[in-house]
Amino acid sequence: MTISLKMLGSIAAQTGVAELAMEVDGNFRRGMAEVKARVDALTEGKIPYQMAYNGAFLARVDVEAHRIQDGDQFLVLPVVLGG
Repeated sequence: MTISLKMLGSIAAQTGVAELAMEVDGNFRRGMAEVKARVDALTEGKIPYQMAYNGAFLARVDVEAHRIQDGDQFLVLPVVLGG
């Protein structure tokens, strides 16, 4: 499946990548692992982030019942820290 991977905010600025297309497995767990591996490689594992899938935070996605489809979108969101 071809998905869109979008980096937002400081992650896009620090990696130099705002958006890319990526081929992933249609199985949600395997596809998500491929996306996370790509993001970790781009951020060199040094930038904390959260991910959303088609507008929903990953914690709210039923990974057992879901399949990745062509055109789906993963958003990489910077973790905002401060006080």
